[in-house]
Amino acid sequence: MKHWIIILLVILGTEPLYAQTEAAKEFFQTAKTLLREGDYDNAAAALERALRLAPDNIEMQQEYVWVHYLRRDYARSLSRGIALTDRPDADIRSFQLLGLTYRALEQWEAGKAMYRRALAKFPQSGLLHHDMGELLLAEKKLQEAIVYWEQGIEKDPNYPGNYYQAIRFYTRENNVFWVMIYSEIFLSLESFTSRSAEVKSVLLEAYKRMFLKGPVGSAAGIKKPNGFTEATMQLFSQFSGYVTSPLGLTPETLMALRTRFILEWFQQNNNLFPFYLFEYQRLLIREGLFEAYHQWLFGMVMNAGQYQQWTAANAEKVAAFNAFQQSRVTKYPIGQFYNPR
Repeated sequence: MKHWIIILLVILGTEPLYAQTEAAKEFFQTAKTLLREGDYDNAAAALERALRLAPDNIEMQQEYVWVHYLRRDYARSLSRGIALTDRPDADIRSFQLLGLTYRALEQWEAGKAMYRRALAKFPQSGLLHHDMGELLLAEKKLQEAIVYWEQGIEKDPNYPGNYYQAIRFYTRENNVFWVMIYSEIFLSLESFTSRSAEVKSVLLEAYKRMFLKGPVGSAAGIKKPNGFTEATMQLFSQFSGYVTSPLGLTPETLMALRTRFILEWFQQNNNLFPFYLFEYQRLLIREGLFEAYHQWLFGMVMNAGQYQQWTAANAEKVAAFNAFQQSRVTKYPIGQFYNPR
């Protein structure tokens, strides 16, 4: 009898707790729905109810910071964000949300101190390196920002945001070589966004500057040459005739130049400077997809009408490349960073 009384007390004691947890989840789901609909005030009210029932739930705490940031109630997002990042289980998103609030308030020093603490905890995070760089950019400290973006590329080479910021930086610096390299890596990681359309245009302009503005290499803008950049430029110069010929710079002539470049690179330089972007290009050559890749990369931005004609006449090649692109997850390895700061 005593045994059954204990069981009954446990059941009676846990039932309200279960109901409380379920109610918190319902308020939380309601808050997320309202947030998606742009009803920030009612989303905040629903989150307040959820947190009264589940005050330690980290995901609810994060949404609380986020919704008050969107409401521009920075006092609430700041106080809750600081408490959130002080938790031993604070994750990357916790620090990211507080960082947004510091940036909105232009509290540069507090923001930088927070990001340093976050990066000490998550040193491999490309996102945190990116956001620290954006904070420095907002503070108009661009030369400091690029250090963090490139550290992010080095430590987390599959996070596209740092490439995007580095492309914009090197475009301003007229460093055409790294614009070309980073743009193509970015496009292999982020292929179908408004940013990718922008970067395709930037990449084409970089190739024009590299090959059509005087002797090849004169416009490269490399600030700190090294073995990798010198080996790359030597081959670009060797095969530049493909695009400086009467045919000029087209998707077809670029494909010819870059095919010869890749074949020669793997004969001469790959053991010294293994580089996944070039391995990716060699794979496309082997799979018979390099032509469709070049049309996707350069065709539309060069001449939309000709691109449409090419795709209509080469539907099978387009379909094969699209299937390859959509089925493949590109993964760049750590340890292939060749841009010395």
